[in-house]
Amino acid sequence: MKTKVVYIFVSQETDYYYEMMLLSIRSIRLHHKVGAPDLVVLTDNDTYQRFHKKWHKDNVPPPIVVDIPQEYTTVQRSRYLKTNLRKLVTGDFLYTDIDTLICEPLNEIDYIQSDVAMVANGNNGLPLRSQSDIQLCKQAGFLHQEQQPYFNSGVIYSKDTPVAAQLFDLWHCLWLQSLQNGVHQDQPALCQSNIRLNYPIQELSTIWNCHKGGYHILSKVKVVHYFTFNSLHRTILFEQIRKEGVNCSLADDIVHNPKTVGYSFFTMRDEAFAKYITSELLFIYETLPPLFRFLTSLSCLLKRPAFFIVKIKNRLKNKYVKA
Repeated sequence: MKTKVVYIFVSQETDYYYEMMLLSIRSIRLHHKVGAPDLVVLTDNDTYQRFHKKWHKDNVPPPIVVDIPQEYTTVQRSRYLKTNLRKLVTGDFLYTDIDTLICEPLNEIDYIQSDVAMVANGNNGLPLRSQSDIQLCKQAGFLHQEQQPYFNSGVIYSKDTPVAAQLFDLWHCLWLQSLQNGVHQDQPALCQSNIRLNYPIQELSTIWNCHKGGYHILSKVKVVHYFTFNSLHRTILFEQIRKEGVNCSLADDIVHNPKTVGYSFFTMRDEAFAKYITSELLFIYETLPPLFRFLTSLSCLLKRPAFFIVKIKNRLKNKYVKA
């Protein structure tokens, strides 16, 4: 694979972003045992000082450390790096947020012809229709963005071309403008940059960034984007990775069965239920996807019934073995 894979890592010691990055990197390496892509990690100096002793031990690529103004918050530092990616990374790259799991080899990305390409936000079509996003754009200072292409910046393909460089330069400038208006999110500025430059961003298939509305095509997905809701920060999964390392048993279950893991599953705090999700539910996903989607939407409510089903299944299995 010729295209680099890029991560941005900005973190405090109180969050789980480091463990998320380890999990995502492990999922990449699992699917690229031959011809693995170059991995690039960008971070700020403060984050590097907090975590640099862990990098070598956890086999994380040596990061590119960028000086960022001290007044920026952790979230703002991450956006600062993202909107500057084209200046900081040479060559073609596939940027992916750290709250992602790689499900299949990514080699096909080498054949994308676009200068810049991303997936539609929400996996439900490009035109901006969400009233909350429209209001966010207005607050950022960008008017008349209704029905304009609105991309999710959690996965970005970029060639090393003047067109891509121009887009990122304008994106960074407009993001700084939106920040002055109290909006730290980067997608409103991205949308406005795309409009002003006559739409250089092309649409990537949902398989490259499956999130809110894309679970109906899980069988084809290459990247699952599971989101970092606040409840995620208290999950048993990342606690176990922190204590035992990214090769722990639960992380192993996750990276080998990523397509059964919807974003709602990562709110679970019970290790046994997480194991159920990655093993017992797999046969439902493979044989009856509509039922799988129904169960994902009710995953929290179905916890006890799920354990009951597993208990009955195990009893029948034991009975069969004894016979």
